[in-house]
Amino acid sequence: MENQNPFDWKYSPSLNELLQDVVELQQLPANLASLLKELPVEGLKYTYRDGGWTIGQIVHHLADSCMNNFIRTKLALVEDNPTIKPWDQDDWAAELDYTFSIESSYTTLIGLIQRWSLLLLEIMKRPELLLKTFHHPETKEDIPLNTFIHFNAWHVKRHIAHIKQAIDNQI
Repeated sequence: MENQNPFDWKYSPSLNELLQDVVELQQLPANLASLLKELPVEGLKYTYRDGGWTIGQIVHHLADSCMNNFIRTKLALVEDNPTIKPWDQDDWAAELDYTFSIESSYTTLIGLIQRWSLLLLEIMKRPELLLKTFHHPETKEDIPLNTFIHFNAWHVKRHIAHIKQAIDNQI
């Protein structure tokens, strides 16, 4: 069953929760590998619901999302409340590269997650950095890094659940 719970952007997670969030991000490549190791190639076309993304699109989306969110993290660290560039994930999912093999996106995730999670762990050693923000022009909200880290773990868990659901729907 797809998780319909929206993310609470007003929630301020504890350091303990943030540590668990980073662990969740670090486990993404291994979780994907575990889910996909027995999946036949045609299984990448499975969807978790009618009209939903395929498993292949989800893997590509996770790579794109983590790339964008790593950049957003860096921008918040080096600039004073920068305005980030929104991206339409559905438009991205409709592009040609989402039909490619997932291997390059998976490989990208391995290195990117390692680098990003190490950065997040360093940020957590300096709690004042967790309060640095970026501005989202669509929501007109300033998003602090602590909430953003928590969002990213929620986002990863949600898409892992989508992949599990897509596989379970075929059994």
